[in-house]
Amino acid sequence: MPIGRYLTSKEAASILSVSPATITIWLRQGRIKGVRIGSRCAGWRIHENEIKRLLLIEVKELTDKLVQV
Repeated sequence: MPIGRYLTSKEAASILSVSPATITIWLRQGRIKGVRIGSRCAGWRIHENEIKRLLLIEVKELTDKLVQV
């Protein structure tokens, strides 16, 4: 496991402006990487670098759209 901070699905959702349910869907689809902690009730943890990666992809997509205009 990488060293650093791990976020709950709720924390990740807040940063990415999506619902926790969307984070769970993305985790199951493999769109983002996460680690399941303990029982099913304990949920997922997403490394902060994974959130940064998603934000960078978003910025790149927006920049590409602006360049096309």
